[in-house]
Amino acid sequence: MKSLNRIIETAALQIKIHSWLAPSILFLIAFSFRIFHLDFSFSNDELSAILRTQQPNFNSLLQYGIRVDGHPAGVEVFLYYWIKLVGTSEFFVRLPFALFGSIAVVFAFLFAKERIGFQAAFFTGISLSLLQFPLLYSQQARPYASGMMLAMMLAWIWSKIVGTVNSYGRIKICHGLLFALLLALNAYNHYFSALLASIIFISGFFYLSKKYFLAYSIFGALAVLLFIPHLGISLQQFSYKGVGEWLAKPNASFLLHHLLIIFNGSLLYLVIILVITSINNTGRKAISIKNKERVLLLLWFLIPIIVGYLYSIYRNPVLQDRVLIFSMPFLFMFLFSWVSSKSIAMQLLQYILLFFTLVIALWLSNYYKESHFINIKEIALRSNNTHNHYAKKSLLSIEQCNTIKYLQFYLRDSSYQFDLNEVSNDTQLMQLHTLLDTSTKTNMEYIVLKPQNKIALMMLHAQFPKQLISYSKGENCAYYLFSKSKQQISLQKDSNSIYFYKLRSDSVDISGLEYYNIIDYKALSNGFYTVYLKYNFNGSKERFSSSLVVSILRNNKTIYWYSIPLKYFYHRQQWSPFYYQEEIELQTGDHLKAYLWNSNKGTLKLKKVQVKLNHIFQQSHLYFNNEIIPQNY
Repeated sequence: MKSLNRIIETAALQIKIHSWLAPSILFLIAFSFRIFHLDFSFSNDELSAILRTQQPNFNSLLQYGIRVDGHPAGVEVFLYYWIKLVGTSEFFVRLPFALFGSIAVVFAFLFAKERIGFQAAFFTGISLSLLQFPLLYSQQARPYASGMMLAMMLAWIWSKIVGTVNSYGRIKICHGLLFALLLALNAYNHYFSALLASIIFISGFFYLSKKYFLAYSIFGALAVLLFIPHLGISLQQFSYKGVGEWLAKPNASFLLHHLLIIFNGSLLYLVIILVITSINNTGRKAISIKNKERVLLLLWFLIPIIVGYLYSIYRNPVLQDRVLIFSMPFLFMFLFSWVSSKSIAMQLLQYILLFFTLVIALWLSNYYKESHFINIKEIALRSNNTHNHYAKKSLLSIEQCNTIKYLQFYLRDSSYQFDLNEVSNDTQLMQLHTLLDTSTKTNMEYIVLKPQNKIALMMLHAQFPKQLISYSKGENCAYYLFSKSKQQISLQKDSNSIYFYKLRSDSVDISGLEYYNIIDYKALSNGFYTVYLKYNFNGSKERFSSSLVVSILRNNKTIYWYSIPLKYFYHRQQWSPFYYQEEIELQTGDHLKAYLWNSNKGTLKLKKVQVKLNHIFQQSHLYFNNEIIPQNY
């Protein structure tokens, strides 16, 4: 036992003594986990950046690839030349960013070691290497890993400048020039990394005596001069609404939500940190020495959040979790700064324990198997298979995505033309209605790569009732293949059915009535319920203003109300099919109602009415969450 303790102490001491060994270990850990599984589908943001690099020259890149975006030019320019060198495969495009994220861990360690000690620095390095938040954004070809690297390098050289002044009474020219360059590079990388760089620069005036202010300011002025060529582009970009057009303003709980994101979606990891610090706490004297550094670290973490929050509330919503990744390492430095243990063996044991805890957390979360972004590559693969299996003359192709270019990037036939590229608003729904009313095609594919209008899927399923393929990874990522069927497909009662009804008579005439109840159900228990509703209807198109209304009452107050106009389903044939399916969460006592609202009391008849309500106990994906693969496909 004594020999084992001696080995552990010797190993821990070697890591501490050799200045290159600890950062090398951290780099290898970080890079190993970042380089693995880099070939997953590009996200929307990555494809936007990659497609904007496809310009014939640098001037076109500035005009059509950078000025139109909301980010500084740094990463886009880098990608422009990098893609020319290596092509557009996911692995090679992302490889530098995995490297940047790993280097960021090293410089975070080096900075923390100088300011708060080896233990806190090494704990911080392990955390940054293996937590999902920094890991995920080091596996994206976006400015997050590069920004974290540049921010940590800037903090490190800032610490060198402060230390040099205190030791030698002057700012070394080489340190000052590197400091200016890193200030400018942070600004070229991302506007939030520019914000953090400004905060770090201003902090220097609180650490230096007044006689060094001029020299320090000169290096800051040099950084501004280096950024001046980009100033015109920045002013143009600030005039755009950018993400403010779709990003909501942050609410009061943003900070708590952000902390959950940082800690793998659970505060358990924060508890682990607190346990480590309490075990290693050796007294007030060791703690009080670092109080000034703790205030600095906490401010560097919090100020970007506060500024981003206020700007988002009063100017333009820009605050997202990922733009705060640049300042996130300072939170861990602050938390681990309370660690103070004299036992080298205990330190090594805790490093190993923390390492395996985070690795197990990655494994249990299926981090490398889950799709963290919309899986455009998978959707395109299924679409390719469909195009190979069905002739274009028999296939109706409809997509719902931000731009067809993202899908075409992965389609083997990038010239393939879709019949309709977006179905979101009323005009587009009516275009879909016309297309379905006039098309004679027997099969239909529906691709979803952005928030979908659920009425569109109901319209498609009503006209193409036979479901061949259903692949869904949430409401914003799905692929459906439907077929027309001569035989009407009936709803079948199953073990989960708690409410089931079929109209016994041939038809029901509700002309002249304003309301006609179809579902009237009071929930007996909490849970998720799937509502299925099918019928055929006949009415006057000229006066058509009827709707299906679904509502939920809780304690006699309406908490959900949704109207589906029947005009979208009206077709040339005498009887038009209608299909509705939705997953709804109910609490005990909730009153679920579905009724036809014949607002003008016009001519309206129903037949083949079928209703089914299933209690599914736990949430699943909305619409057709099971996957079906046809034979010979």
